[in-house]
Amino acid sequence: MPRIAFHSNTYSVARRFGRAIGAVGVMACGLALLQGCSGSDAIAPISPTTSTPVGQIVGTATVGTMLDAPVRLSVTGSDHQPIVGAKVLWVVGDGGRVSSAETTTDGNGVASVRWTLGTAAGLQSLTANVAGLPPVIFGANAIPDRAAVVRLSTDLVRVTVLGDTVRFSTSVSDQYGNAISTIPTLSLEGGSDALVTVGTKFVARKRGIAFIRATVDNVTARLAVLVDPLQPSVSRVSPDTLVPGASIVIEGIGFALLPELVDLTVAGVRVAVTRASPSRIEATLPNSYGCLATAARPVRVIVAADSGELAVPFRTATRIALSKGESANMLEAAQVRCTELVAPPGSANAKYIVAVINTSLTAAATSGFELRGAGAGAMAGQAAAPRASAQVAASFSAPSLAASASASAAMAQLAAEERHNAQHDSHLDAQRALNVRYGSPAPSWRALAKMNAMRGVAATGVAGARAPLSLGDTVTMKALFTSCTTGRDVRARVVYVGTKSVVLEDVAAPRAGTMDEQYRLIGDEYDRVQYPLMVSKIGDPLAMNDVMGGDGRVTMLFTRFVNDSLPGIVGYVSACNFYPKGTFAASNEDDIFYARVANAGEAPTAWRRSLRGTVIHESKHLASFATRFVNGTPFEESWLEESLGRMAEELYSRTFAAGGTWKGNTGFQTTVGCEL
Repeated sequence: MPRIAFHSNTYSVARRFGRAIGAVGVMACGLALLQGCSGSDAIAPISPTTSTPVGQIVGTATVGTMLDAPVRLSVTGSDHQPIVGAKVLWVVGDGGRVSSAETTTDGNGVASVRWTLGTAAGLQSLTANVAGLPPVIFGANAIPDRAAVVRLSTDLVRVTVLGDTVRFSTSVSDQYGNAISTIPTLSLEGGSDALVTVGTKFVARKRGIAFIRATVDNVTARLAVLVDPLQPSVSRVSPDTLVPGASIVIEGIGFALLPELVDLTVAGVRVAVTRASPSRIEATLPNSYGCLATAARPVRVIVAADSGELAVPFRTATRIALSKGESANMLEAAQVRCTELVAPPGSANAKYIVAVINTSLTAAATSGFELRGAGAGAMAGQAAAPRASAQVAASFSAPSLAASASASAAMAQLAAEERHNAQHDSHLDAQRALNVRYGSPAPSWRALAKMNAMRGVAATGVAGARAPLSLGDTVTMKALFTSCTTGRDVRARVVYVGTKSVVLEDVAAPRAGTMDEQYRLIGDEYDRVQYPLMVSKIGDPLAMNDVMGGDGRVTMLFTRFVNDSLPGIVGYVSACNFYPKGTFAASNEDDIFYARVANAGEAPTAWRRSLRGTVIHESKHLASFATRFVNGTPFEESWLEESLGRMAEELYSRTFAAGGTWKGNTGFQTTVGCEL
């Protein structure tokens, strides 16, 4: 009875599937009789199927490669003697290949073939067919090739809640698409602080764009993460009336998952957040509030530089409500520090008389006091004017009254100057607050440039894509002052293009088109004198220019917006213009200095003299903003920032012919006198 036996010279068997067959017997009288019984020596090959049991696992190899050793089939007769010349047909499955589809047994009754596995990972099969005998199924384990592709479940993830975790999945496959169980190494690319790593997770911390890299061997994939928090909105604050030291709960949307990512202010005072979620904030008010009239005060939530607020009744004072004829003595300092006089129940109005008394037991003792008040209504903050006696009134003569009128005019002028200075200081405070709320724009510019480079796109304002202005060009720019999101459109003509400055004149200026020579003198002096002075002594006004993709020049926009909307202000700068339009839609994305234009009756030379010191002063502010933005450092205190602007003016005045040496004695008239 002929028999078939398996032979394998490969390395250790990895797995066994189906039943192992040591020998298969078929009733026959030898091969010749088998051929005679069949009437033919043709063999009908049987292809392997998933339901056919595998007789033996002959090896393990990488997909698409050949097993280390040949697959051998031994054919013997019923007497266990080898049958020579038996024909064997080999049928390979799963896309594999064999060295020969048909072989015959040798003198030892053995037929062999070399088996190259297909490209699909898993158990593969090879069937040996011998006429008159059952097919024999060989198996081999095909393992995936090395990693060739790393895939991410998406190429862009948007995170709308700060503190949230970036969610995505990865998969790895070989060159044939077989899945590989290797877990990629995940890392955060540098250049952005929008994400941080916390263990194996990536957590959103700031608005911006970041990139996560997945790596296996030398194969990588990148995931862009857009951290774009929702605009926070406050819908409810409890309790109904807030007092210092109270625990409060704020409800709304667009908050953060981590307390440190929420900036909370109540009545203008920073409050530490104890717990946070996207819709709820818990905090405890400090006891450091000053004395305030009870009124609706803003509860403001700032997340990623966007804010939402709700006005809520806020009380810091001790409230006193006296009925008609009642009185109250407050003899302790703690009692009178913050007292609020309110109308008694059932009455809409009340009048109080406040008397200041001296409690000393010594008749000659005196004590100073200060009475301050604030509130609402027509009489709020008013006090009765002290009446002068008739004798005192009669002591004023006519000349003294005239002198008083002149002094009043001077006082009025001084008050106007103080108002202008206060407005300028308030603007500087707003710029500092902008930096605190929104942070430096430099990371946003760098992330935008990186994203555009990946996409092969050059966006305006990035990587030098902004076309430089040319003499005679007419452009539309935004005049910004109190807001970064809205501004006034200004149509302006380019009147000077220098090495470090571009000068534009508002086409609606009263003297438009007649002041070109004065503008050229201002621009030329800035290029030759003021800009080199700034860089050598103070800082570079163009420190952010490369990051923003600018043209290497400070833009000076002379516009009647300053004349019409900001009377008394000669010039100013806005930090809003350093941010990309993705942060502030009205941003000009440029280093800009705004200044007033000459009035219709103003002498051109006098106008220019009034501007020269202002240009160097505001250039100092530009240098401060740009340098601190590019380095990510906080702004100077407003008083120091303004003082350094004045020092820049003095440094500039020392460049005059009779200006004198630095720290050397000089005269007022030969330096800043002509400017004032």
